[in-house]
Amino acid sequence: MIKQRFRERYDTDRDTVNSGLLTCTMWNTTSDSDDLPIPGTVVTRTDYSNLKLFRDTDCQATFKLRDVTWDS
Repeated sequence: MIKQRFRERYDTDRDTVNSGLLTCTMWNTTSDSDDLPIPGTVVTRTDYSNLKLFRDTDCQATFKLRDVTWDS
């Protein structure tokens, strides 16, 4: 499973794992909001803005909550 692959390597190879993931910023939402998925959940995004490359390897974007779906 893909989540297992990332979790096993994260402690020893954080930069490589991060380069394969997308980091997003959620505005007007707190991290403990019931509207957000729990940490480690695989989400699907339908739209985004401000797509940027950080440190030449890590993708970052701004998402609206309505543009993200996940299975609970």
